[in-house]
Parts: sequence; C-alpha cells; structure tokens
Amino acid sequence: MAVRKKRPDPSHQLSLNRSLNIRFYATFRVLAYDLGMVKNLRAFLKDESGATAIEYGLIAAGVALAIITAVKGVGTKLNTTFSSISSQLN
Repeated sequence: MAVRKKRPDPSHQLSLNRSLNIRFYATFRVLAYDLGMVKNLRAFLKDESGATAIEYGLIAAGVALAIITAVKGVGTKLNTTFSSISSQLN
C-alpha cells in the first residue's frame, strides 16, 4: 500500500502568506522609518542656519562686555570727580 501525502490546506497556505506579507510590510515600514531618520539627521547636521544666529549672539555678548567694562571705568572716574566737587562745595 502506497503512502499518500496529504495535500496542504489552501486556506492554511493563504493564512501563512498573509502572515508573511504582514511581517514583511512591518519590517519594511520600520526600515523605511529608520532610513528617514538617518536622512533627517544628515540634513540637520548639514544645516548651518543656526550657526549664524550663534555667531551674532557671541558678537552681541562681546559688545555688551566691552560696554560694561567702559561704563564701569568711566563710572569710577565720575564718582571721584563728583566726590571732589561735593567736598569743595561744603
């Protein structure tokens, strides 16, 4: 007596294919998302528009520091001058 192989159930095969397709699609979506993130990261690293704002901020801080130093020096001299005038008036 010959052993006859059982034929696979077509509905089971369809279910298996659907499961594999869903897994492939999910994997593809994750990879596409990761590639998009890498693309966005590269674009962010190449973007230099923020560097200009930082440079202007550093220049403004340098100018402010120079003004504060100058005013402090002048303020000390003015204080000495007004103290001298006040003592002469009394």
